[in-house]
Amino acid sequence: MSEPISKRKKWLRRGLILFLFLLAGGVALVGCGGIYIIKLGMGQARILLDREPITKVLADPAVESSVKDKLRLILEVRDFAEKELGLVVGNNYLYYFDTGGDPIIYTITASPKDRLEAYYWKFPIVGAVAYKGFFDLDDAREESEEMAAEGYDTNLGSAQAFSTLGWFSDPVFTTMLLRRPELVVETVIHELTHATIYVKGETPFNESLATFIGIAGAIEFLIQRYGEESAEVRFARAVQQDRQIFSRFMEELRVELDDLYAEPIPLAEKLSRREGIFRASQERVAASDELETDQVDFYPELEMNNAVVLSLLHYHTRIDFFEGVFEEEDRNLRRTILRIREDPEKALSRWQSKEE
Repeated sequence: MSEPISKRKKWLRRGLILFLFLLAGGVALVGCGGIYIIKLGMGQARILLDREPITKVLADPAVESSVKDKLRLILEVRDFAEKELGLVVGNNYLYYFDTGGDPIIYTITASPKDRLEAYYWKFPIVGAVAYKGFFDLDDAREESEEMAAEGYDTNLGSAQAFSTLGWFSDPVFTTMLLRRPELVVETVIHELTHATIYVKGETPFNESLATFIGIAGAIEFLIQRYGEESAEVRFARAVQQDRQIFSRFMEELRVELDDLYAEPIPLAEKLSRREGIFRASQERVAASDELETDQVDFYPELEMNNAVVLSLLHYHTRIDFFEGVFEEEDRNLRRTILRIREDPEKALSRWQSKEE
């Protein structure tokens, strides 16, 4: 579907975009790993070069109507997120990128085996991040194996979308469209939240905030589009409730693991006993009669370790705190977003406090 361009022009564009990407990242080749930064730049350049304007995709008779319907939905969500929620939209989600059905990015998380503590990678611009992203699955596997060889628990996952935090205009990826419409709406608002509010080095805060705003914003959009009593809104509300319930399950697990790791016992005993804690947590979730959707059905089947737990906690830590801020703002989501955006450090401090 791309317009034909000469090879020379194509490589000139590739080189220019790669140069700008590296320049924006501070060209920190020694501190952050030169090859990794270059590969990341090349992956982002490929996205920028091969994406298509959504208007062009919508005009293409060869594109399936189901794809077009979701693209039109995303354009509506963009407009809603900017005008009704006050999120920074820019040129995000005006383009479409076909991933060929594969995940757009693979992520690695890591943690020591004897404590629930994320390993942080340090990068220019974004600061310290509790995950490392790869466009190539083999590269992600290699990194995971290297971290495991160093004695860390690791978790290799994938993402349907990601935010460049406003440095580039993020496109709609094919993988985003595979979800049901309500969750497409949530994903777009989740990623736009990252482009609006981001605290360097605070992955759990950033992701948990986006989790809350993503589904809360989706509910407001769906109410406007389908009505308060619609099946779409009922489903989104059930997802929101399940996220909050799962957040509590994960906090219970965190406390149990922290207590175990604090005991003055040999590592081998800790590793043996934590297996029982993992199983009990998965059984509690599987047996819960509070959960209404299939959003956490994956959890009982996971092969657990500290990195897996942390990767889940990144998105489900103290969701109730953000609900509390929402209540303080009379359940006005736009005001809630503005309040956190104006002083994210204050919100972070309150979120980290165990007394609230």
